[in-house]
Amino acid sequence: MTNSLSFEDLCQTGRGHLKAGRLDDALAAFQEASRLNELDAEVHEGLATVHFLKNAYDDAIKHFERVTRLDPRRGNAWINLGAVYNRVGNYQKAAEVLRRAVQV
Repeated sequence: MTNSLSFEDLCQTGRGHLKAGRLDDALAAFQEASRLNELDAEVHEGLATVHFLKNAYDDAIKHFERVTRLDPRRGNAWINLGAVYNRVGNYQKAAEVLRRAVQV
């Protein structure tokens, strides 16, 4: 990933790669964007989504949790976090997170 791309360009590139199913390219773009702004919820949501699709559930949880801390009103992040907890068999945590999602 070239350093000449702006933060916004990297996010857009990551979304495009993600939509096209190029997960490794999406991951690289979102990681580079994260280096430029580690406090952006969208970047962590992109990273979480890529990790989920790559079955890297611990990393997906880490990034979805980060999204919910950075922007607690982001309902999709809560829903997706609940889905990951469900996928790994932590049903109690999934239920807790999904209850939070309906409050958002």
